[in-house]
Parts: sequence; structure tokens; C-alpha cells
Amino acid sequence: MSNATFRHVIEKLLQGELLCEVSDEAGYLYLQLEDNLDRVNQHLAVLGRGVALTSDMTGYYCVYLDVEDKGVRNRLNHQFHALATKWEALLMWLRLTRQLSPEAHPLSARDILKESELLGAIESSSALQAELESIAQRFQMRGKVDPRTRLNQLLRFLEKEGFLVERHPSVYQATARWSMLQDQMEFIRQQEGIQLADREHDQASAQEQEQLI
Repeated sequence: MSNATFRHVIEKLLQGELLCEVSDEAGYLYLQLEDNLDRVNQHLAVLGRGVALTSDMTGYYCVYLDVEDKGVRNRLNHQFHALATKWEALLMWLRLTRQLSPEAHPLSARDILKESELLGAIESSSALQAELESIAQRFQMRGKVDPRTRLNQLLRFLEKEGFLVERHPSVYQATARWSMLQDQMEFIRQQEGIQLADREHDQASAQEQEQLI
């Protein structure tokens, strides 16, 4: 069982999958054991990869060990660009679900979404219907459909993208991919901050040199 789970975990990680209690409980629990995590990391290190844990410790995913390598940076830029095209819509969905949460709770790993409850709230508000349609359009969903159909399309899409798992008919559970999304966005913000600081430093240095001249 251990070797079979080891192979399963390695394959999923290299395929870009995220392992959490919701999406892959067996793989997640396997990596919770330090010896297993070390074994997986040793195997991936040969390929220049390693295992990372989301900041809220709800999911494991694969990362490159040497992000300074030119080839790696090119691949990462491509991956981030592909994801960035969906970020606005994903953030809009997070905002919508937060509005519909009784406690205004942001969607997190393990949270339950019931399609009937979401639909009831959306159908009672023209503003929420417009917001739902705006999200769908950003996900390239075309055609005029009723809120029920549009909501179902969005839930199915998010399930396909690994953000949700259907536990029961029309009942979904959020995966740790939402946590990974937030971590990735925070990383981008930090990188942009570093680049901005570097540019300001370069500009200040240039001004000092001009004054010296």
C-alpha cells in the first residue's frame, strides 16, 4: 500500500495536482507523515522539484527548487500568465460567495457550498444575477441562460479546475486550491513590491550620479 500510495502521490504532484483532504485524502494523509514527505522530496529533488505546503497547511503541491534557472523562470512565467487570465473571475467568485455567506466568511478549504442555497439568494437579487453573469463572461461562458443554468455551469467549471469537489448531488466542497491561489497572488504581490523597490533604488542611484556629475 505504501509503495502504491508513493507512486500515486509522485504522479499527482508532477501532474500539477494539489493534494488535500478534500481532493485526495489518501495522498494528503500520506504526506502528513514526515518520513513519507522526506521520501517524496528526495525523489523529486532529482528532478529539481520539491513539495510545498499552503500557508494554511491544508494542501501539498509541487514546486521548482531553483527558481533562478532561466528555463524554470520561463515555465513559471507561462504558468502564472495562464492562471492570471482567470484570477479576476476567481476573485469575483470569492467575493460573491462571501456576500452569500451568513457570516461573510471567505471561501476556504473544506467549506461546503449548496447549489440550492446559492441559487435561492441569487434569484432574489438582480444585482447578484448580474454579478454571476459577469463572472461567467470572464470565464468565456457565452450565450443567454437563466441563473440556475449559469450557476450550475460555474460550479461544474470550478469542479473541473480542481477548486471544488461534488460530495453529493448539487453539494460541493472547496479544496485547498483556493489557499494555493491566495499564496500565489501574495507571492506575485511581493515580487512586484521587490521589483518596485529595485526600480526606485536604481532611480535614486541614477539621480545621485547625475548630481555628482
